[in-house]
Amino acid sequence: MGRVAMQDKKYRKAIVYNRQSLHYAEKNDQKASCYYNMACSYALMNNKKESIDNLKMAISLNKEHILSLIPKDPDFDKIRNDAVFKDLLQEK
Repeated sequence: MGRVAMQDKKYRKAIVYNRQSLHYAEKNDQKASCYYNMACSYALMNNKKESIDNLKMAISLNKEHILSLIPKDPDFDKIRNDAVFKDLLQEK
């Protein structure tokens, strides 16, 4: 449901769906995916703080995979020049 909402540019609804999915996620990679998707939605709404906070959670759960996704994901284009965002990418 979250992906459909994002495709329809209903970012707030996508966040709600992903937050609900967190309750059912059993593995860290599933939880990381929920946080990552919420970070994407927040970034698309130009909410840097919430986007970065959710990215930090995603990275803490599945660091290598999440850090490999961020550089090429256009969802983060609006916040890509933020200093804190850039620092996150250096966490290798």
